[in-house]
Amino acid sequence: TGRAQNVGDAFTLVNGEELPALQAIEHFIGQKIPRLKLENFPYLYTALFELESTAGGKRAIGGGRTHRGYSFGRRRR
Repeated sequence: TGRAQNVGDAFTLVNGEELPALQAIEHFIGQKIPRLKLENFPYLYTALFELESTAGGKRAIGGGRTHRGYSFGRRRR
């Protein structure tokens, strides 16, 4: 990542339980974070990649509180 005016790359590892937080971050920043599948990695479950190819196009990203209490969405007044 770019820290102290340096340039670099950022990698985020996400498991299925963290998907709501990832979607909230994407909603907050207004863009989709690219998902890359590692070759020769023994995936047990790939829900993060299946969401990319769901029929019907875009899925709504819900706001509010998740089971952990995190919320990165905009607050309405």
